[in-house]
This record gives sequence, C-alpha cells and structure tokens, in this order.
Amino acid sequence: MLDLDQIRMSLLPNDDRKLLERVLQQEEISHAGRELRRLRSEAKNRPARHFTGYIGRRKAWFGQRVVLTNNAVGTILAVHRGHAAVSWTDPFAVQPNKVTAIEVASIRAFRHPAAVALGKLKAGRREVTSPLKAIKARLNGCRPVRPGSRPRGRPPKRSLNSSPVPLSVTATSAAAHRLVARRTGEQTFGTAGFKA
Repeated sequence: MLDLDQIRMSLLPNDDRKLLERVLQQEEISHAGRELRRLRSEAKNRPARHFTGYIGRRKAWFGQRVVLTNNAVGTILAVHRGHAAVSWTDPFAVQPNKVTAIEVASIRAFRHPAAVALGKLKAGRREVTSPLKAIKARLNGCRPVRPGSRPRGRPPKRSLNSSPVPLSVTATSAAAHRLVARRTGEQTFGTAGFKA
C-alpha cells in the first residue's frame, strides 16, 4: 500500500523527484551515522562478552540479539549442540516474556538497520582496473628493496647445511656433536668418555 509521501513523490516532475530522493538519502545517511556513533559510545560501557556457541560460522554470546523465524527480535540465553535458548517479548500474548529452544539454523544474527544502510552504500564499489597500474606494480616488484628494509616474499628456510654458522656452534646436544664428529672425522667427548 502506498503512503502519502510516495504518492506526492510520484506527482513531482522527474528532476524534482530525483532531487528529493537525493536529499532524503542524505538525511537517512546522516541519521544512520549519528545512530552508530551513539551505539559506539554505549559499547564502551558494556560488560565483556562471554561466548556460548556458534550461529553458523560466527561465535554467539550471551545476550546477543537474533532474528527469529517470525521476524521477532530476541536475545540468546545459551547455544549448545545446534540449539539455542532464546527469550523474546510478545506484546500481544497474556504472558509477554517467552523463552524457547530453537534450532540454530533457523535464526540469524540481528544487524542494526543503521549499519545495514551505511553498508549498502559501499556495495559494488571496486577499484578501476588499469593496465598501466598493473605494469608499474610488476616492475616495482622486480626491483630490489631499499637498503635496510625487509626483503619481499616469504623468508627462505634455513637448513643445517646452508647455515652460515658452523653446525658445531649451533647444535647443543651431545648427539649433534657426535654427528659433526662423524662427518668431519674429529674426536669428541661422549657420555661414556672419550670416543674416536
């Protein structure tokens, strides 16, 4: 059903309608930002979250708000083995406070409408692909790093043979010393005395 504002907008000329939509969108964005700022200041004073289980792939905590199958918003009391104990308020019932166990697959985490509105503005934004930028990035990756900087890429694995320090210095156990002695033909002291 159309409300009065939608009927008025449909009667406006096309340019005025676009201008009004842009103004309303800017007002909605501004209001969403103020609401998120208020939530952030409230979050500083909230107690620490204690996790109870998983909803999908994300951890759930005690008191987290979730959306039930009937689109009511409830809070989690506990999550265990695929079931969640959820409490919610039904204002049309004789006993308004309700508690029930629901399968985790049938509920979803509540997302604040202000955060959803601001997040939709970012949807579909991608960096413009540029062949010149790709060429410059490849050339820059081939060049050596500045003096004193960490080299690019994964650090090379150090094996015992490629170590710049002699093996007899780096190894500390008696077994390692005996291994060095066998390789070099030197004499070492073992646990049972002098061995050749």
